[in-house]
Amino acid sequence: MAAVLGIAAFAYVPGVHDVNIDVLLLDDGTACVTEVWDITASQGTEWYLVRENLGEISIYDLDVREGSRVFINEGSWNVDRSIDAKAGRCGIVRKSGGVEICWGLGSYGDHIFEVSYKMSNAAKSLDDYDMFHVQLVGDQLSSAPEHVRATIRVSGKELSTDIVRMWGFGFYGDSSIEDGAVVYESSEAFSSESSLIALIRFDKGILNPTSVRKGSFEDVQKKAFKGSEYQGEKNFFEKVLDAILAFIRQIIGYVLVFLAMFIPIKANRAKIKDVLGVKKKSEVMWSREVPYDGDLASTDFILGKVGEKRQGNYVASAIILRMIQKGCLAVRKDSKGKTEITFSNEAALEGFGAAEKKLWYFMKEASGADEVLQDKEFSRWSKNHTTAINNWLNELSVQGDSAINAKGYKAGGHYTAEGQAEARKALGLKKFLSDYTLIKERASNEVVLWQEYLVFGAMFGIADKVAAELKDINPTMFEEAVVYDYGTMRNVIYMSDSLAGSITNAKARYDAAHTPSAASSGGFGGHTSFGGGGGFSGGGHGGGCR
Repeated sequence: MAAVLGIAAFAYVPGVHDVNIDVLLLDDGTACVTEVWDITASQGTEWYLVRENLGEISIYDLDVREGSRVFINEGSWNVDRSIDAKAGRCGIVRKSGGVEICWGLGSYGDHIFEVSYKMSNAAKSLDDYDMFHVQLVGDQLSSAPEHVRATIRVSGKELSTDIVRMWGFGFYGDSSIEDGAVVYESSEAFSSESSLIALIRFDKGILNPTSVRKGSFEDVQKKAFKGSEYQGEKNFFEKVLDAILAFIRQIIGYVLVFLAMFIPIKANRAKIKDVLGVKKKSEVMWSREVPYDGDLASTDFILGKVGEKRQGNYVASAIILRMIQKGCLAVRKDSKGKTEITFSNEAALEGFGAAEKKLWYFMKEASGADEVLQDKEFSRWSKNHTTAINNWLNELSVQGDSAINAKGYKAGGHYTAEGQAEARKALGLKKFLSDYTLIKERASNEVVLWQEYLVFGAMFGIADKVAAELKDINPTMFEEAVVYDYGTMRNVIYMSDSLAGSITNAKARYDAAHTPSAASSGGFGGHTSFGGGGGFSGGGHGGGCR
């Protein structure tokens, strides 16, 4: 039996795909909690949740289900049993520091477990307000969740910012009021250090908690805000001063915009002169040559240095098209004729840099067990891995700059004459492919460049234009150059652009979540704080599969 389990486990990649928590607060402060865990298990015999720092809180009325199957509640849980002995059963391990909510896995593979229980005295009555300050998801789980959402409701009440304030800690995401409930939702995948801590302040009269704690909400808030991105609540005079300063900053902003429009910015011209060897980008002539021996990271880096718009992170689209050309990725059509990308030859990645290889592995991970990259799979993956995307973009930029330095195109921090000439090729090729009608270029020596023209066209955001013009020159040569027919190639270009767009969106989400002023200290919702949250009840370290 152990050998069979070992073979079965090998076929699965462990993970927590989604955690959805619903908390219903009763009038006396009791929390009725329902958690849905979408997981893949590949080891161990049970799943467990750690609930510590309980104080007056008691946990009871445990119920676990999977589909239509209702698990048998054994009360006290025996950890030291086989996976078969625990199947369809649940229970609680009570320790001096808290409890562990446990249930049997039953088998390895994909599971969606629904676990519910009650927490008495979860909401507290303070001198001036009532509060709910609980860690709903602990850190150091066996697998970090890809996505978490928690909804907190009050029985018989519609919540709004007129009567509640909310703050979230331990994860990158947002807090808001939706349909009369407080909602916390992650904007990127959790790490092992992530958790979800909810802090909600209620006006008196919404709840009547039986658990009473001496002190004000401000005392709780100060402790929770320590080490966080939130700033303490400001008094009236501080708010007036902030408004005055904001007005002054706005006026200064208008002045700067005016100056930028009418006064030449010498520093920018100096940068262009250093990189391109000319005073203005308009002086750069068309170039039919591929820059940097076709190196995409170097080209992308230089375009950024001279202020060229790189909307959509089209460098990713260019990398994907080149991987298809080199055989690292394959294109096929499903039974409905829809274009799909599969992962054909990992060995062919040897010709790519570290950053390009990482993108290949990102896409493969997003494709799932079938290793077929379908619509929206990479979009969902990017949304939950914004830090990885941000780091990848930085790595690609460093790789491009390093390659330029390694080839001697820079010396003493400045671009050499050879480096300037190569930079002009990058901008010149962009102008050539954007402005020129390729159908006029019928010479056979141009056909050899077709693959590179298509790749660089993707980097410049005009791959569809380049493909259409190359096809018009010679449809047969087009299919020989790009391997696929024009209709399939158009679908590939569309799909690669869509993947690149997911990177852009993930980068925007990362920037928004990591802006120092992003967290809303006023408690009206907005971005959460990764740090802080101290003084909470419940939660703890560990949990997951064992």
